[in-house]
Amino acid sequence: MPFDVLYEIGQHLTPGDLLHLSLTCKVLRVVLLGTSAKSLWTNARKRLNFPDLSPLAPMTEQQYANLAWGQLCQVCGKKGGSPDFYYRRRLCARCSKNALSKTPDLPEEFHPSTPSCLVNSNGWHRKVDRNTASNISFRLHELQDEDDTERNLSRYKPSGTRSRRVQERPESDGESPPSRVDDFVAERRKWIKAINQDAESISGACQDYASKERSERYKESRARAAIERERRNDIEAKAQSLGYAGVFYDRLWYQSDVVNKAEPLSDAVWEEIKPKVLKLLDTIQAANDAKEAKNREASRMRERKRSLRSAYKDLFDSTSQRDAASTSTARIPHSFPLFPNFLNLPTVKKFWEPKDSQKYDEDKWNARLPEIEADVDEYRDALRWSAIATILSSTTDAEPDYADDAYPADIYDDNFLNRPSSYLFCTLRNCATRRRWYAWRRVSPRDVFYGPLPELLKHQHSDVHSSADMEDGVDGGRCDIPDLLARTLGSILVAAGLDDDASKEELDATGTYVWKNAPKKSVRKKKLGWKELMIEVHKVVVKYKRKKVEEPVIRSMKFGMLGKKEGDDVDEVEEEDDGEEDDGEEDDGEENDSGEEDASSGEEDEGEVPASDADDQ
Repeated sequence: MPFDVLYEIGQHLTPGDLLHLSLTCKVLRVVLLGTSAKSLWTNARKRLNFPDLSPLAPMTEQQYANLAWGQLCQVCGKKGGSPDFYYRRRLCARCSKNALSKTPDLPEEFHPSTPSCLVNSNGWHRKVDRNTASNISFRLHELQDEDDTERNLSRYKPSGTRSRRVQERPESDGESPPSRVDDFVAERRKWIKAINQDAESISGACQDYASKERSERYKESRARAAIERERRNDIEAKAQSLGYAGVFYDRLWYQSDVVNKAEPLSDAVWEEIKPKVLKLLDTIQAANDAKEAKNREASRMRERKRSLRSAYKDLFDSTSQRDAASTSTARIPHSFPLFPNFLNLPTVKKFWEPKDSQKYDEDKWNARLPEIEADVDEYRDALRWSAIATILSSTTDAEPDYADDAYPADIYDDNFLNRPSSYLFCTLRNCATRRRWYAWRRVSPRDVFYGPLPELLKHQHSDVHSSADMEDGVDGGRCDIPDLLARTLGSILVAAGLDDDASKEELDATGTYVWKNAPKKSVRKKKLGWKELMIEVHKVVVKYKRKKVEEPVIRSMKFGMLGKKEGDDVDEVEEEDDGEEDDGEEDDGEENDSGEEDASSGEEDEGEVPASDADDQ
């Protein structure tokens, strides 16, 4: 390309365009960065109303353009460099951290006048270039030495004798000789003042230019959107004339490049894109029909499920009455399946799962009632087996027994299920709730249910876990005891001096306990009963369910013993602590009303013994 043509093109480019053009090849770089192209850069800058620089702090036009329009860090060459108009360089975050330092962080051996001779990065947060500060400090020390030498020499004069002895001159009342340090500082301040004025003017010009660019891009996008909207409306009108209706409000329609294009729709263009548009509409119509069919089937299935609720309630009432009249302990009271579990029984599924099934029919239900009752009894037996296996695996590390006569009722009776070491936590959704405020009411927090299996099953059939919102099924089991909670209860029993067969009354009589290594300081101060302490530990386990929690260290306030068995080591595992200082927030918004902080919790605890001495007691 001839150079005169290149210069003619350059008259219509911005300094940023010229800068990017100079990076394309060596030939253009030599031409555009040469002295003959200075007028090209100057005219491009003045067309955008960027100010001239002070003669005290000049820059070349290419350096000016790189500062305002560049994209690379001037130290490491990586993208992402941001301009510093006071420091007059583009630096990325890493290079800025390495090159700049706060003024108070300068070494003490620097000359005291050094900060007043430095340009502050970005003008206000007092960051200066370390290398420049070191050079200026060195220069100031040199000038200071020269001033001190001249001042010392001026204090003496020759005596006029042959010995050329000197006499000290009396201090004159006149002004002291000019200082080289003061002159240097004054010159630097003039230069810094010019730098700051140029930086403010360049920054303002960049902001005006960026605002103008945003405004122009916004106008262009609005104009392009108007053309696309008009084209889309024309296409929809032509498609409606062909019998398509109600299919235009779809994501695929608004994302199509054929429909949404900034080009007016003419008859020739319509004939060209018509096959593609009709194919797209057919695809959207087929997807909408499939979605509607799926929704209709799901609605009919929900209606079939709801129609079984009355039959479920009748069977639940009859089974509860039969359990109340029976003296057998083979099945646990209130172990009747919840409504979602009931719907998933094999015999009950036949009433709602097939697409051709109808709503609840009493005659068909009564005909299959014995099979349904057999499935219910099998579910209750499986629930009892699962609960006992969970209890034994958490307390004795025993493997589940899959034999038919496993866990006989005369051994694993109510006494076994009602002891504290057999307590379980409810695992249904929304068992524990957080405190919430609404415009019309305040919802109090509710802790997770923790108790013996019969009471837990009765709790799950209460209004707390209404089956109205659980028609899609229940995830997982109905009860569980995490390993950490089982070990925590073992620590409580050790601190109280009891064994696993201790009753609830015996454990209630042991008083309160303290969680010595709780994640929160406020929890470490609480004196809680054994049950409230288990619920508090459960909150932490739920909160850090994806992280390892430190093994709880429990101390009895009544006996002064730590809950640690002989030969056991408290496993120190990694934990992301909330901090030693309490941040005032409650765990997950929950509040334990029964675990209020004792007024005397801040006093020194008496009778505390090390874990190694707990076994001797």
